Amino acid sequence: MKGAPEVAKLLECHIWAAWVPKNASYGPPNKAGQQFPHIDGFGSHIEDRFNQLGIADQAKVTLSGHWYWFNSGKWVEGLLSWAKTYAEPLKK
Repeated sequence: MKGAPEVAKLLECHIWAAWVPKNASYGPPNKAGQQFPHIDGFGSHIEDRFNQLGIADQAKVTLSGHWYWFNSGKWVEGLLSWAKTYAEPLKK
């Protein structure tokens, strides 16, 4: 079994991997008929945590951690893809 700090990190990542798809949805269409995905409740505090845990790197997205700076393009899709495939084992 991995050490306690590593297990705690992995368990938290598994929790986030379950949380992301449950809170993701598409907003209403704009005037051009386009719909853009968003994650309900997602804010700078979660962005900072995803950066600390390495989730942003694993998802290949940039999360600014600030409401006034943009995240990378398609960041929601990147997080959804990460969440669907995240399967880090707890055992060594």
